[in-house]
Amino acid sequence: MTEPVLTHIENQSRARASILPAMFLNNRFAVGALIFLTALALLLATLEDPGITQDEPYVNRKAAVSFVAWLETALADIARGDWGHFTSRETLQEYFKDDYTFHPPFARFLAGVTWRLFHESLGEIRALRLAPALLFSVATVLLYVLVGEYYGISAGALASLLLLLCPAPFGHAHLIALDSPIASLWLMTVFCFVKGLDSRRWALAFGISAALAMNTKIHGFAVPAPLFLWGLLFHRKKIVPNLLAFLAVTPVALYLTNPLYWHDPFADLYYFVRTMLKKRAYEPVGTHFMGDRYDFSPPKYYAFFMTLISIPPVTLILGLWGTAWSGREVRQFLDGKKPGQLSALFVLNALTALGLTVFDRIPIYDGVRLFLPAFYFASGLAGIGFYGWTRTFTMARFETILSGCVFTLAVGASAFSLARIHPFELSYFNMFVGGLPGAKRIGLESTYWNDAFTIESARFMNENYPGASFSKSIGLRYTFKYYKELGILDKSIVQRETGYDYYLLQYRQGWFKKEDWFYSRYMRPEYSVGREGVPLFEIYKSLGRLKKERRDLTGPGSERVSKKGYEWRRYLIAPVSGTYELGVLVNYDLDLWIDKRQRNNIKSTLQSPPREYEVHLDAGVHTIDLLFPYAVRPVDFYLAWRTPDGKRGLIPRESLAPAEMD
Repeated sequence: MTEPVLTHIENQSRARASILPAMFLNNRFAVGALIFLTALALLLATLEDPGITQDEPYVNRKAAVSFVAWLETALADIARGDWGHFTSRETLQEYFKDDYTFHPPFARFLAGVTWRLFHESLGEIRALRLAPALLFSVATVLLYVLVGEYYGISAGALASLLLLLCPAPFGHAHLIALDSPIASLWLMTVFCFVKGLDSRRWALAFGISAALAMNTKIHGFAVPAPLFLWGLLFHRKKIVPNLLAFLAVTPVALYLTNPLYWHDPFADLYYFVRTMLKKRAYEPVGTHFMGDRYDFSPPKYYAFFMTLISIPPVTLILGLWGTAWSGREVRQFLDGKKPGQLSALFVLNALTALGLTVFDRIPIYDGVRLFLPAFYFASGLAGIGFYGWTRTFTMARFETILSGCVFTLAVGASAFSLARIHPFELSYFNMFVGGLPGAKRIGLESTYWNDAFTIESARFMNENYPGASFSKSIGLRYTFKYYKELGILDKSIVQRETGYDYYLLQYRQGWFKKEDWFYSRYMRPEYSVGREGVPLFEIYKSLGRLKKERRDLTGPGSERVSKKGYEWRRYLIAPVSGTYELGVLVNYDLDLWIDKRQRNNIKSTLQSPPREYEVHLDAGVHTIDLLFPYAVRPVDFYLAWRTPDGKRGLIPRESLAPAEMD
């Protein structure tokens, strides 16, 4: 299948276009081994750098340990010749609890195996995260082989390196989650399908790989669609071995590798698919997109837009060039020249991964993780784009030099992007949207999965807040508890629903409450973690604690109950002239007056924002009145500002003074 293309590449351009050392040119295995070892080494060196994300301790770790315990039980039973115990409903229900089987078990099986083998030598976190790291390292090699066989060793090497250095895939490869494994298995299935066009053994491998993808996440059921479409368009009868394997081997492998199907496979499979398609009804997940909040799915262009702004610039440009190159290859095929058409396969798979998000019943939230496979094929298209670029713009005399410059630029720029954002790759945005600051300005979530609450942050808390209490919030509470279980976070540090000393804030704006917006807009943190000047995780002294220290915020002589309601008045002393932003955190309606003039609350598209006002004040003394329409004194309200010279926080004592009521 690939011989004409390879012959052309080797005869016309291999010697001058390849920019890798000559010793590797004739040893594809050596290059593949080097890529695998590089990927795995980078991941092993950084496995503990991202914070523990919400799903890792919440369910994935527990499921992995439980599944590998069942596997050990099964092996022991088989050794004794007892096939009934480990396959019984009672035993399966004991190890495969409902909380663990919301998704298929294969990726958690792998995490359990690496945990069992390496948790004593590598530690708990590294051992669990080793499974997705290994899958990702294998995927980078397969991408190199696949692209290299069609377009040359340089294109293949560049594709794999750009995948390795792409922040989203690299970051997710650290996490005990299902998104990186399904993306890696998707690519593996594509690899086996292409090889299966010429080999029955590889067709058999395709049937098994397709089943494993389906037993990783529901996305796996969509994987065969672009493959058979591509095969029918370009290879026709050659897809027969793959088709037979899919029809005969995949169902058997799907059944055997998922114990959940052993007793009632058809009913259980139907129940799983139906449950996945009803997530809108029982699992709304808020997303902050373009300044608005969406309860389940943002607009249909979300995945396409996020992909374009979440891939490093050079990779994106080369990937778009590779996409355009696919049109040329299709035209050559129609003209009877029969080129490789691998670019068309990558385009179809990327579009499938992105296209799944346009269906109403398919969830779309959490940055780019739910369409992460598209990034793998975009990296492959970047390698193809590099090949196409060298054929389009370079002359024979300077081809090696110019190709080398583009190769070096692509790898160097991507490495810089990755190093700059690490370990918060899930918060990466490229220069076309202005990086992370630009993404924040246009109303995108800064982070979403709690990876910014790192082990380093936990150690800071141990050193600076022994015996302190912290707020309890969704997402952070699971990491907090897990760090304490592992001894990373001191046992004297606790979380409370109320009455806490410090407030933890993760910058997932889709989940922000009034308090979160108030802290983030008006208060100064005691500790902040972020990139490019944008905070991702912060610790604040709690408002409740500040209130105890600020008795001047309320007091006799500056408040009264009248027919209008509860009135609160102070003299406001502005230190400088300019535009002030005032924020009031309160659970009541109110009217704000400055110098006897009512001010309008700033209209906001945010869900549950605090009351906010923008006023111009001259330096000096002003009156500020808060009027609550009910004749009941508010239990808690907090008044803060952002001054023209950049100060923020609760309005300080020296700027508030009691004022006589009229």
